[in-house]
Amino acid sequence: MCGWNEGEFEMFGATLRDHEARYEYAQEWLDIVKLAWSPREDFDFDGRFFKLKSVRAKPKPYGGTGPLIMNAGASATGQAFAIRNCDALFSTISRGISFEETAAHVSGVRALAQQAGREIDVYTVGVVTCRPTAREAQDYYRHAVVDNADWAAVDNILAMKNITPQTHSPEEFQRIRDHQANGMGGLPLVGNPDLVARDRRGWLSWGSGELRSRSSTISTSCRIFAPRCCHDWRARGFVRAGKRGGRVSSKPGR
Repeated sequence: MCGWNEGEFEMFGATLRDHEARYEYAQEWLDIVKLAWSPREDFDFDGRFFKLKSVRAKPKPYGGTGPLIMNAGASATGQAFAIRNCDALFSTISRGISFEETAAHVSGVRALAQQAGREIDVYTVGVVTCRPTAREAQDYYRHAVVDNADWAAVDNILAMKNITPQTHSPEEFQRIRDHQANGMGGLPLVGNPDLVARDRRGWLSWGSGELRSRSSTISTSCRIFAPRCCHDWRARGFVRAGKRGGRVSSKPGR
């Protein structure tokens, strides 16, 4: 409903609405879903996009509470939608290439939520490139993300967002292009296990949100950094063990 990839809409026989209309449509859809989850037995809905009569939904969510709701959005409209309706926002930013820039973005979202009388979790992406030494990590990062990036795919997905050399200055286009090649715009975490653990710990200690990590080479990077990093995070209370293993939280003991 709120997506931007026109091909995905065509796959389901749907029409991609303009940006603002997508969120108006999604607001009605989510309002209906929440009514269906509510204790009400029957309800009507008279909106711009949906007109429903005598709707009954069974079964209701277990335990009398609704499932967690997350919206992915980087625009002001998308963020406002999440703040108004959701438990969490998944967001990346075009300039999110440092902890400071990413933390400022997350803090801004949370401040807006507080102004609206709500709290919201904020998720973003970190791309881990970890090797036994910092030099090896930097070299492999360049090998994987720069020298051997799928530039045709990067340019194609940027063109789908109307980001081209014709719509942006050469410097800005190249900056966005490089950033997109890094895990679709993720925050780079590059280094040896100690550096990765330090940077990840720094993010968590700020209480600035949740960081979902991808890896440039999943098996190798995880084998190198996961044991030391997870031990480090667990010792500081950032990892809570559960039935499905550890969960990394932005708040110790959460």
